[in-house]
Amino acid sequence: MSAVRPVDAASLILIDDRERAPKILMGKRHHALKFMPSKYVFPGGRLDPSDRRASAFGALDHQVEAKLCSRVTRASPARARALALAALRETYEETGILIGEPELGDYTAPQDSGWMKFESEKIWPSLDGLEFVARAITPPRYPRRYDTRFFLCRAEKIIKQIDGHAGPDKELTAL
Repeated sequence: MSAVRPVDAASLILIDDRERAPKILMGKRHHALKFMPSKYVFPGGRLDPSDRRASAFGALDHQVEAKLCSRVTRASPARARALALAALRETYEETGILIGEPELGDYTAPQDSGWMKFESEKIWPSLDGLEFVARAITPPRYPRRYDTRFFLCRAEKIIKQIDGHAGPDKELTAL
């Protein structure tokens, strides 16, 4: 039996280093989930087709883009951009945290996508300041595999946090 092919995914390491002791955002996964139940993780998840169509403010740093495109098949700047956007979208979906730029005018999200809250809040997801820090691929022995890119973002980029995204009946039960 051949190994399951890993699915593209992205996670965001959100760091608040404005005080003496830095803080990092992690969440505890629900115990009933099939992949990594009850584990503490950074917010993130699989690449969604809407991530390729979503508009954004700014662009990835050229070095970040180059790192995302190195040593991968199907490398492209568009794929690198979509992965970074996936990290921002998944962070909102799992934590309620919107990272972006306000007051740039109306934001139009891809229809029926995880980007709709960005549109209603008039927040443009921002690629400025995202750093690529790591890549991890789930080992072949697992039935679900992900090729995850980890991005670092500073807490200063948080525009808004909407409550109700973590809880006993959610994907992340605690932040």
